[in-house]
Amino acid sequence: MRAAKGKTQVTLTLKVEAHDRLLELANAEERTLAGYIRWVLNEYLRGLDAEKAEE
Repeated sequence: MRAAKGKTQVTLTLKVEAHDRLLELANAEERTLAGYIRWVLNEYLRGLDAEKAEE
């Protein structure tokens, strides 16, 4: 499968427990699992940027 133009595809391997937990959280937010993982990663990166800006 190819990624869309201007994007990079990533493969992620998770333990079953982590997958199930993320799926529960995604469903609670009415998101797809992939969309939820992207959201979590982007939030984490924004947090890192905010910490770096405070230094």
